[in-house]
Amino acid sequence: MKYKYIIQEMKESGSPAMRAFVHDMEKIGKLTSKQRHYYLENRQMPDAVNILVKDFIPYTIRMAYRYRRCTNMMTMLDLINEGVFGTYAALKKREGSGMAMTRYINAYIRYYIRHSIYNYKTQN
Repeated sequence: MKYKYIIQEMKESGSPAMRAFVHDMEKIGKLTSKQRHYYLENRQMPDAVNILVKDFIPYTIRMAYRYRRCTNMMTMLDLINEGVFGTYAALKKREGSGMAMTRYINAYIRYYIRHSIYNYKTQN
């Protein structure tokens, strides 16, 4: 599903936390590929990792939306949170930039979301 439709559905949800999250997300701009490459190369700069994490949140939202029906007890915000943890883990674990690093981060986001669903199901 397209990102703008997912955001619209999230806005219409009854949860005030979800609406506040969407309101904050609408303020964040997307990086260009040159900017993303620059921040990936210079992660030691202050706030570079935070900027990169914010840039990957739309992908995280799409993945959380995709896996939301796999669990009844975890909310969409829980899944998004796990995806953000995955982004941080990928940026910490591996150096690099470009398309390969973007794919690596995306894979970590998917892994963390799926792994949290699996852990939740096995615990309950």
